[in-house]
Amino acid sequence: MRPRFLIHLNVLELIKIFFSKSNVRIFEKKFSRHFKLKFPLSFSYGRSAIFCFFKAMGIEKKEIIMPAYTCSVVAHAVTISGNNPRFLDVNFDTFNFNNKDLLKNINKNTAAIILTNTFGVAQNVQEIKKIIKIYEKKFRSKIYIIQDCCHSFDAKYENEKITKYGDIILFSFNISKTITSIFGAITTFNDKKIYQKVKEYRDKNFFKKNTFAKLKRLIYIFLATIFFNQKLYFITYFLQKKTNILKSLTDDHHLDEKISFPNDYNTLLCDLEAKVGINQILKYNQIKSKKIKISKFYSNFFKKNKKIKVLKFNVNNTYSHYPVIVKNKSKVIKIFEKEGIEIGEVIQYSIPDLKPYKNQKRTKNSSFLSKHVINLPNEYKIPEKILKKFESI
Repeated sequence: MRPRFLIHLNVLELIKIFFSKSNVRIFEKKFSRHFKLKFPLSFSYGRSAIFCFFKAMGIEKKEIIMPAYTCSVVAHAVTISGNNPRFLDVNFDTFNFNNKDLLKNINKNTAAIILTNTFGVAQNVQEIKKIIKIYEKKFRSKIYIIQDCCHSFDAKYENEKITKYGDIILFSFNISKTITSIFGAITTFNDKKIYQKVKEYRDKNFFKKNTFAKLKRLIYIFLATIFFNQKLYFITYFLQKKTNILKSLTDDHHLDEKISFPNDYNTLLCDLEAKVGINQILKYNQIKSKKIKISKFYSNFFKKNKKIKVLKFNVNNTYSHYPVIVKNKSKVIKIFEKEGIEIGEVIQYSIPDLKPYKNQKRTKNSSFLSKHVINLPNEYKIPEKILKKFESI
């Protein structure tokens, strides 16, 4: 069974990494230098960074605008910080919300807007910045831009990097991301004063991992490296699909139907994770180029098929995942499974459809996408003869 995503790491590299002298601060500096960003700050989780930002900036009991079709932990972070998510529906062409809907939803209680650039598809942040300026003047209050680049590290909109815009820019490195430190996140800032406030709050309220926690991370990294290897992945796939053994591990870090944080949400990134991250930075350009190349191939292959909807290819997108809208998702997944290929479901819900957020307005497009989007692996190319079977459904 070929996995839906790859970890670009092997055991020999991991052993070498373990004995290297790098640390978290070096990782932060190398990451910000590689992507030409300023004021880096690391966390154990991306959601912890969002939470920390709101707390540091004194934002509470405010509305935070965000897309309905995104990872539930973003909404959880907003809620746990003492704020209220306001969900906007997304469109089928970009998986991001429409800026016209943004105009209808900004109000005097809006404190921030989260742009998720889902699947590496960049959002028109230049236009959003202009909209925000109008409403900041109207309401005489600051509206922050949270640029969620977990899927879109250095994506561009109309040839301009989206990281240029944002009061806080967020990157995360779990094993489904383009590069990984297994766990971990880095934020960068365009304003030094905001960076200093967030850093001060983090340093007072977040703590170093104890020895036992570091050991757990080490074991997790080794096991993930071994069992996401293509030759051994059939074991992981069996445990994931046929047993509940791995469920307890994933539930510790991610529950969609419960507003919660992991127990270690307020711990700092450790040096081991940072060392893995440094290894991955060196591979980023190669990984991204391959993802873009294969995504272009898929777009061209399916563009004339009226039963399957794919994104119009844009070289400015980073395509962390390649989304396809299909009629019968479960049937498609089974077809690929028979061919020994795992198909991804990165976002299989619309957040307002989840139990904790049922009082929110329903979002039609997001609900539809949650039931009809699959993600084709774009770190290796699926053979055309298999794609034709899929195409004929």
